[in-house]
Amino acid sequence: DSLMTVGQASGVTNEAIDVFEMVTHIDPKCAEGFVKLGYARLDAGLISEAKTAFEKAIDLDHRLSGAYNGLGRVYEHHPKGRYDAIRYFRRALQYDEHYVEARYNMARIRFELKEYDAKRDLDRVIEQDDRFAPAFLLLGSWYEELEEDYANAAVAYARYLALRPNDAEGRRRLAATYVRTQD
Repeated sequence: DSLMTVGQASGVTNEAIDVFEMVTHIDPKCAEGFVKLGYARLDAGLISEAKTAFEKAIDLDHRLSGAYNGLGRVYEHHPKGRYDAIRYFRRALQYDEHYVEARYNMARIRFELKEYDAKRDLDRVIEQDDRFAPAFLLLGSWYEELEEDYANAAVAYARYLALRPNDAEGRRRLAATYVRTQD
């Protein structure tokens, strides 16, 4: 447990990888250790190694929602893997229906695919956690790009900025939608 804490506290990806590799070497049945190792590898851009860690975690505990979310993030990087990513995010939600990050990731991929279902997923994210700032930024983009509803986009961007007031991208998007509402 103390090594897991050290690994999580480490802000440096390579250090986190080293710590979680040590954890999984000392306790090869520590499914959560493999999940953490998978995310550290994913953050380092080691996609196939991350996939291996997440799959090992699932072999040890098939109900581990974090491992399925991680596999979804892995499949985002595959040229034609976005629908597989959605399938893994759904599986994560099957084991933890309140897993905000998995629902947000699914909404993000659906938005990239120009699917209107992204809005329903974003509404659920916000319902579960109205302080999850990325959902408001994505919701603003959804209104702006898929509906051309600049007034609602501006409201979503304003809510995002209320949570992240120093974010330059949020400010830029809010300003651009205000200009569009004036046209």
